Amino acid sequence: MVDYCLNKDILLRINESTYITITKLKTMKIKLFAFAAMLLFVTSMASAYSVPYYNKDSKTYTFEVKINGSTREITFKGSTSGTANCPPTADVAEIKSECGWLKVKSGQKVVIKDGCLKIY
Repeated sequence: MVDYCLNKDILLRINESTYITITKLKTMKIKLFAFAAMLLFVTSMASAYSVPYYNKDSKTYTFEVKINGSTREITFKGSTSGTANCPPTADVAEIKSECGWLKVKSGQKVVIKDGCLKIY
């Protein structure tokens, strides 16, 4: 129910003692839209193809990856363990190392030694 106008803001009466302005409603809509966009972005990043790894070599490797028919690159940092990510979402990808192609499931741990990938 619209009660009255004050400083070009329309006040809506929620109950007998609570009022809300149209500008507050617009602000709430903008915040809700921003939150939804952020949630969508985070969800898409979390759903990327990911490979937990341990690189025994001191060298950082960038390997070719085939996911859903498209070719991408994935990087494994040297002398460390971590998780390498590569969009888009897939259950299985083929990664080409110095020893040839290897099918790796998303989330499956791999070890890199002498430039070769091995499933852990």
